[in-house]
Amino acid sequence: MRAAAAHVSHEGLVGRSQPFNRMLELATRFAPTEVPVLLLGESGTGKERVAQIIHEMSGRAASRFVPLDCSGITESLFESELFGHEKGSFTGASQRKTGLVETCDGGSLFLDSGKPAPGLFE
Repeated sequence: MRAAAAHVSHEGLVGRSQPFNRMLELATRFAPTEVPVLLLGESGTGKERVAQIIHEMSGRAASRFVPLDCSGITESLFESELFGHEKGSFTGASQRKTGLVETCDGGSLFLDSGKPAPGLFE
């Protein structure tokens, strides 16, 4: 099943422009690697879907794809969200919580900041 193509499809991404085709080329090139991938784009342009397509084309496809919207997480909870915590490790930790890094268990973790990285577009 193809999730992205340059022709009309009922699912996935659809496009024919040169930048779209270049993005597909890069996604295909990076999918089999173990390098982190930075996806930039305006809100609503499909960054999460592209990340999911990269995951589906990778050796991690049999494991989970876990998206995280970081814009709704306070700095103080970010570490706990990513790595989890044990019961009693801090005030209010009434039970063990598995972190998202452990949850994706060899899969892909997509961190969505909800905004462009500072300094990239200034």
